[in-house]
Amino acid sequence: MNLDRRRFLRHAAVAAATGGLTGAHLADASAPGALPHRELGRTLQRVSLIGIGMAPLGSSNTSAAQAATVVHAALDAGITYVDVSPDY
Repeated sequence: MNLDRRRFLRHAAVAAATGGLTGAHLADASAPGALPHRELGRTLQRVSLIGIGMAPLGSSNTSAAQAATVVHAALDAGITYVDVSPDY
């Protein structure tokens, strides 16, 4: 299935609203409903179309336990693009 960004985001919003992004089945990019993957620039590495930024997780507003929960949920949902820049 070839989704444009708008259709993907619409499907992702519906899945998130219904709890569909919490299953381990999303880690397999070939599974129905899995996150689409793209090549990352010239690296030839395939990463999820949606990523997670880690900078807010290092703030004083987030505990280590909360940060771990967010990271584990993202990985369980199939997110493989993780931005660890401490500053933007």
